Amino acid sequence: MKVVGVILLAVVWLAACGADEEPVPAGQETTPSAPSAPSEPSEPSEPADPAGLESVKRDVETAAVSLESFYRGSPYPRTTAEVVETLGDAGLTLAAGNTIAGYVYDDAAVEFTLCVESESGAWATYDTAPMTLRENGATGGCPFG
Repeated sequence: MKVVGVILLAVVWLAACGADEEPVPAGQETTPSAPSAPSEPSEPSEPADPAGLESVKRDVETAAVSLESFYRGSPYPRTTAEVVETLGDAGLTLAAGNTIAGYVYDDAAVEFTLCVESESGAWATYDTAPMTLRENGATGGCPFG
């Protein structure tokens, strides 16, 4: 009786192993399917150089907070180039290899979102509406600019 149970279990196991595969008509070759693209991580991945990501996070926070104070009471810049031109006047210097790579101004709210990017592609954004670091990534550069 045990032998019959073991044989029955083996048959069920073998049948289940190939149950998810499509049958291939006779005479047709099968090729392995291409691996599916990895899904996007829910959290930013760590860069090859974690210091680059930390550097852009520090720079974007310092620059956004300082520029918010600097621009208050006067017209805000409308473009990234105008922001870059005012860095010196605001007394700001970014870490070596970091640049202001994106700026979006919300005229109705009188707030802006700033993005700093490193040469490695690490980036971080800061939104002055809630005064918080919003997004960052290890590679790929600023999502807007």
